[in-house]
Amino acid sequence: MGQGQGKDLPYEIEDKYECLIGKTVWSVHKGKRKSDNLAVTLFVFDGSEGREQEMKAAKTAYVRLKTFRHPNVIKFIDGMETETTLTVATEPVTPLEEFLRQKDGKNELEISWGLHQISKGLTFLNEDCSLVHANICLSSVFVDQAGEWKLGGFESIRPFSDPPPPEGQRVYDPPEAGKPNALKRAEKWSWDMWGFGCLIWEIFNGPLPRSSSLKSTSKIPKSLVAHYCELVGANPKSRPSPASFIKNCAFMDNQFVTTNLKLDEMQFMDQSQRLVFIKSLNQSLDTFPKEFGKFKILPLLLNAFEFGGAGSAILPPLLKLGKLLDTSEYQSKIIPCLVKLFSSTERSTRIHLLQQVGQFIEHLQPSVVDAQIFPHVAEGFSDTVPAVREATVKAMVLLTPKLSEKTIDSQLLKHFATLQTDSQAGIRTNTTICLGKVISCMSKSTRQKVILAAFVRALRDPFPPARTAGIVAMSQAASYYQPTEMATRVIPAIAPLTLDPEKDVRDKAFQVIHLFLSELQYYSDHPEELPKADSSGSYSGAVVGTASSFAGWAYTSLASRLGRTGKDDAPQPPKEKEKEETKKVSSPQQKSRNRESPPVERKVKEENDDGDDDDEWAALEEDGGKDGWGDDWGEKKDDNNKSSGGLSFFDDDSAWDSGDVVGETEIKPGANFVKDSTRPSASSLFSKKSDDKDGWGDDDDADWSALDADPKTTDKNSNTGGWDDDDEWASFEDPKPTKVASGMDRAKQRDQRRQKQKEAKERRALEAGKKSRPLKLGGVKKVD
Repeated sequence: MGQGQGKDLPYEIEDKYECLIGKTVWSVHKGKRKSDNLAVTLFVFDGSEGREQEMKAAKTAYVRLKTFRHPNVIKFIDGMETETTLTVATEPVTPLEEFLRQKDGKNELEISWGLHQISKGLTFLNEDCSLVHANICLSSVFVDQAGEWKLGGFESIRPFSDPPPPEGQRVYDPPEAGKPNALKRAEKWSWDMWGFGCLIWEIFNGPLPRSSSLKSTSKIPKSLVAHYCELVGANPKSRPSPASFIKNCAFMDNQFVTTNLKLDEMQFMDQSQRLVFIKSLNQSLDTFPKEFGKFKILPLLLNAFEFGGAGSAILPPLLKLGKLLDTSEYQSKIIPCLVKLFSSTERSTRIHLLQQVGQFIEHLQPSVVDAQIFPHVAEGFSDTVPAVREATVKAMVLLTPKLSEKTIDSQLLKHFATLQTDSQAGIRTNTTICLGKVISCMSKSTRQKVILAAFVRALRDPFPPARTAGIVAMSQAASYYQPTEMATRVIPAIAPLTLDPEKDVRDKAFQVIHLFLSELQYYSDHPEELPKADSSGSYSGAVVGTASSFAGWAYTSLASRLGRTGKDDAPQPPKEKEKEETKKVSSPQQKSRNRESPPVERKVKEENDDGDDDDEWAALEEDGGKDGWGDDWGEKKDDNNKSSGGLSFFDDDSAWDSGDVVGETEIKPGANFVKDSTRPSASSLFSKKSDDKDGWGDDDDADWSALDADPKTTDKNSNTGGWDDDDEWASFEDPKPTKVASGMDRAKQRDQRRQKQKEAKERRALEAGKKSRPLKLGGVKKVD
């Protein structure tokens, strides 16, 4: 900035620092630049009252400050000079005295690093430039936004070869000041190192009233006392140089100083050294001052990520420091890095991001997630490494609310459908849990078509925690079911699990059934609150034809059981399709038990067996998924078994290509992200043991671990066949029975079995009588 008038000053002068009044020729103010509101500190000198000598000192400081470029010297931004005024704009700094006053207590880590920085600044002045500052004290040191200490107050600076002024700030002058031959008896640093000793005393005690007060060391840390005494020694040649003070002072030998020195050298480290240092940095951040992390470490990390190839190693410290930023700063500094990291093909980077998504999800805009992040995340659904698929599923609990309904309906649910048949039991379970948590994010039409079909599939999973997850998910979706759905679809789907081999599954099934029964009981007591039927007479979301089919099957089953074949007892002639279904289920001897969960083995005593093995509801069991209760709940099929409703991807069989079950592999840094091109086929999915050691991965979240169980626990009665490859939501079905006995054959078999039991009982009684022998007990014969 060139010459001009004070009224044309392009800066707004704000609050004045009162602590420097009378201690410097400057009036120091906070300020900001009018053009862009850049924060600055303004040093203003007014020489209109005949202050020629002070004006000379101010000009000296202005020239030196303008020419110095050193990290431990205040950074010059702008200046303006007139005949009577001088204004200097610098980076925003705070006087050290004010900085220490604002702190609740003296942080020795901050002070140790600050003294280290002032020592480096004096090394630059004394040894490199052969200059004497001649005014080192509390009022000549300033602190920037990052907590870095910097030198100012250059009003008395002079070359070492020049004699000292006849008068000065006598309280800070060393003992040799004003004596003849003072230069011959001193080193280049002797004067300033005495002032450095005065600065140390003032840091711990406050402004120095007189030179004799330097003898009091009670408040100075013990590790610093010995070095402080050397600085304020009477012999100028015995005072250490700034470099030797840095090297030998034990007070500055700590983790904070070491970390700062490595930060300054980070740009010169090789790749491996930089990664090791960044990982160790995350462990130390909690002990560092917040200003230091926000204004010094964070910019260095961002620079290392942008130009140094730091990669995912910066993620933990980056997210920790991001908590110190406001919303606008987070969007401008952190979000671009996260978006770039999501596009990485390294598995370790992707997993670290997905595991820590909860720390930054609130700062992600829905448009950014939908357009820039999800396309990369979605690749993890088909990765060959199970850990990547698992982490991707878990992260979707937080990411899904940020997605558009179009993305959820057309992309996300298709991935979930595929993952519900994953080779890893833990992934199938977590997929169901995730579906239960993101129900509210789906569109209404999609929700009605998907949730019941997806949860019924989980109920038929051979992995017990997966079945439990399906039950819990159904209860979470209770508010979305119509009463008709509860009665005809939900409760019948859960009921078989009340006989599950696993007690946890049985208990949860009973709890949820009671929940739905209480809902139905309420509607029974308050029928006026039932949802209104549509023009066809069915409730919204109800299964078309379910009630009529149910009644037809029940009547046929009872008639067959009681042997009623007369015209009065026979049901009305059904339609062609219903005839086929009735024919399939008319025999009460039918053993097809295609339940959502494997049945429990029942032990029946022979002597109490009346031959009635199946109850009157046996005919209601599923028949290969072709009777309306099978694989596809909620979709009405035509004669060609093609879906006439629901999402298009339900009939997409492209997800099942031939290939082997993919095992879990070790994730190494640098491993590239690869899509799974050989996913397991439906027929071989559960024919091999799972490679997942724990079934759940490494997760401490209670929501994901509550269902934890031994993945090796398998259901011996689990279904292993009956897959419908044309329906991604197909269930795990039992093999179809090879032969179905007629009602007459069954009655004949029952009579034969009873006759054999009767004959066997008579034989046992006869044999027992023949083996009886008289025994003598006290002279009396007795027969056992």
